[in-house]
Amino acid sequence: MTMIDALQIDCVELTGPTSGQGVMHLTIYHAQPQGYLNGGATLAFGEILSGMLSNQLIRDDQFAVGQSVTANHMRPMKAEGDLIAKGQLLLQGKTSHVWRFDMYDEHNRHMTVIGRSLGGGQIMITEVDGNDMSITGDEFTLVVFHEDRPGAISLVSQALSESDINIATMRVFRKGKHKDAVMVITTDTVVNPITVQFMREFPGIQDVMTFEAL
Repeated sequence: MTMIDALQIDCVELTGPTSGQGVMHLTIYHAQPQGYLNGGATLAFGEILSGMLSNQLIRDDQFAVGQSVTANHMRPMKAEGDLIAKGQLLLQGKTSHVWRFDMYDEHNRHMTVIGRSLGGGQIMITEVDGNDMSITGDEFTLVVFHEDRPGAISLVSQALSESDINIATMRVFRKGKHKDAVMVITTDTVVNPITVQFMREFPGIQDVMTFEAL
């Protein structure tokens, strides 16, 4: 039995010249003791899927091996049903492939973003939950989804300051006045989970994601 069999990964296929998908059928084997999907299983899914898809794009005398992988789990998921991965090939070089996978549950809820490098390419995440952005993994990055309302930026900045975390850069995107918005903040140090959870409880904050520097 291979890990592909053990993780129950199938339906792997290219859906276009630079896109592909696959499914991992979840069981208790994929679970943490609390019954939630183990993040390690998700990472393994992304690692395996990227290689399987790249192998369909390269010559028969070549074989894809992984170099690095990074992921951000956006919300907990019970280890049941299916985890569906939809991938986009961001870079297709002679010796490097870089994949980005967005993973969804059976109800099409966005669960995880995975950046995957094959053969020396730089990881870059270019979209999260429909919002265009550029996250390369070179710096600690905080992504805050929020309502476009007065005081949101101030609350987040104050929380980081009180945690002695220095902001390196900040960019703010919004879909329209008083509509959904996103802050992309790079910091000098990692943002600890306590601060992240504290910010999630602020009025108008919808979700907070962190990406560690690679």
